[in-house]
Amino acid sequence: MKDLEFLPEYHIRARQNQRLRLTRMWLLSVLTLTMVCWAVFSQARVASVKAHLVAANDKMTVINYERQKKVLEQLRQQEMAYQAQQTLVEQLGADQRGSRTGLLRAMCGLLPDQVVLTRIEVDRHERPTRGGVRPPVATSRRRGVKPKEPPKQMVDRVRIEGFAKDDLSLARFLQSMNDSRIFEQGELGFSKDASFNDCAVRVFTATFFTAVQESVNAGPKDD
Repeated sequence: MKDLEFLPEYHIRARQNQRLRLTRMWLLSVLTLTMVCWAVFSQARVASVKAHLVAANDKMTVINYERQKKVLEQLRQQEMAYQAQQTLVEQLGADQRGSRTGLLRAMCGLLPDQVVLTRIEVDRHERPTRGGVRPPVATSRRRGVKPKEPPKQMVDRVRIEGFAKDDLSLARFLQSMNDSRIFEQGELGFSKDASFNDCAVRVFTATFFTAVQESVNAGPKDD
């Protein structure tokens, strides 16, 4: 049964409009509250994502730092190895005082098949210059003049040990060393019979000198 309304028509319409406005306001409030909640949740989510990104960036930074540190350490080791090789090359290569490798190369070029070297020693040695004359000591003391030291020079002293097939092979080898332009003043230390691989040989030692380009004068100079 339809409700009967005894109120005026405009009053009924005003009441319906009021209900409609209240419903719209309620829906607008709910929508506004939903949007506020969504904004708060979005901000929290964005903050969480930013925190994860910062943590990930820090972790990647640590990983990159460790990786770069390892690479830098490897480069330092390679640099040290290169410097060691360069130092060795400079020591063995040609310089103002001569080349040790050149001495060994020249010796190997003069070495015959009948001679086998078992030991080679090369050391720097200082000796008086050949042909230097020392003034008489008595005359210097009588005149009150300090004797003058003869000039000295730097030489490489090469000591070798080895086996030779016989005395003739040893003599030829020593003679070729003395005749070369690199070695001079060869001296035979000793030579005696020995056995090498069940064969009779001559074991020997010898010393040679080779001049160094650099020379020094020892002793004070008189004005």
